[in-house]
Amino acid sequence: MKRYTITCQQQSVHITEWGNEQLPTIVCLHGLGSTSLSFIEIAEALADEFRLIAIDLPGHGKTPAFADPLHYRMKPFTDWIDEVLHILDIKRFYALSHSWGSVLSLYYLIEHADRVLGTILIDGGYHSKRLYGRSVEEEVAFYEQDFEDSVSTWDEF
Repeated sequence: MKRYTITCQQQSVHITEWGNEQLPTIVCLHGLGSTSLSFIEIAEALADEFRLIAIDLPGHGKTPAFADPLHYRMKPFTDWIDEVLHILDIKRFYALSHSWGSVLSLYYLIEHADRVLGTILIDGGYHSKRLYGRSVEEEVAFYEQDFEDSVSTWDEF
């Protein structure tokens, strides 16, 4: 495992990397309140077959928050991720993401799908139900039930 810092748009960006540059690359985007190290177990298991790059996203881990809150909007944020990947000379890659990172990954695909070989979303990809004509109250009720529900087996799911 290597940990290092690059600069993107005059901002320090902390990177955690496993594997070597000759292997296929997996880019990892973590969820809110997490860091690049949230992928340590899977990265160590895959490091002989893949190069894994995990980014401490702005405001997390060792990467400072964006100075301008508008940079957290999806288009500027995913363009920033793309610029980070260009700096790292990553042309084509697999995406592995969790929670909020999965939302970023989906929006990244809208603009830069030609660079992504495949994607795995772990517990993510949540989108507002208001897009489907639901009120805020209906959306809150949906997620309260969704987060409280559980199943015991895969078959039950």
